[in-house]
Amino acid sequence: MIKCHQKQADAAFATLNGKVTTFDEELCEEGPNGGKSAKEKFEAAIAKIGPSGKNLCTSQQLALASSQETALFAGKSNAASLDALNGQVYCDGSASIDPSGDDAGTIDPSGLTGKLKLKCADTLGRELGKLAAAAIVCHQKQADSGFAGKVFQEEVCEESDPAKHRSALEKYRAAMAKLDAKGLCGQTCLAPATRDALGTNVLGRIESANQIGYPCP
Repeated sequence: MIKCHQKQADAAFATLNGKVTTFDEELCEEGPNGGKSAKEKFEAAIAKIGPSGKNLCTSQQLALASSQETALFAGKSNAASLDALNGQVYCDGSASIDPSGDDAGTIDPSGLTGKLKLKCADTLGRELGKLAAAAIVCHQKQADSGFAGKVFQEEVCEESDPAKHRSALEKYRAAMAKLDAKGLCGQTCLAPATRDALGTNVLGRIESANQIGYPCP
């Protein structure tokens, strides 16, 4: 979904600068798109581990996954949706990336300055996605280690690795530091402190959602 939003924002910027570019974000996000949309891929993956597939999951796990899917794919009026979060990434200027749709987000279309800001927002969204994926892997390793009776330092994996500084959050912060070094993030709404807060917010979401896959006491 993050990639869909990036393509949508990039297409809007190009169009506002005289290069008309069409992109159907809804086809990318929800389809129907021959099984290639984000939602279709997610539902296909769930089907493989559900009753019609390998039947690995409990009804509780499947119900929780369905509820999470509904929230994530909801429109911008739902604060838990990725469409709403998009407005915190593409937060500059007054040009909407989706004037007639349900996606939050605005961009600054002003030439080179706007292009640099757009690159900042695109990179931020991509790095937030990487952060979320890395945090989920940490939770998986924690659960697998607990099941095997082994010790796993989940916080070292997720937030603070004093030896190698390779935790999920430290990698995210390093990527943000590179953006600052390049001077890409000129928009006030994406100041360093704000981007750091977005990262910790994403980690909080992943922590809360951990009970979807691991609901047992």
